[in-house]
Amino acid sequence: MHGKFIWYFENGNKQQEVDLVEGIKHGKEKYWNKDGSLNSVTTYENGKATEIRAYEPNYINTTDTANYEGEVIWKK
Repeated sequence: MHGKFIWYFENGNKQQEVDLVEGIKHGKEKYWNKDGSLNSVTTYENGKATEIRAYEPNYINTTDTANYEGEVIWKK
């Protein structure tokens, strides 16, 4: 598989978008909330995550109620 793949919530808003190169994640993988707000962006290089940016409301760490406004929460 090669290209951009997009999934949608039942309400028509984007849920997930990912770029694949020969079936491997490469580039940005984005997740949205049902209301259409951006949840997180993970950057991949040849299938390995190199950075995660989280936005509010954030479900990456469900026990953390901190507001993330595009801050890097993990970087390799």
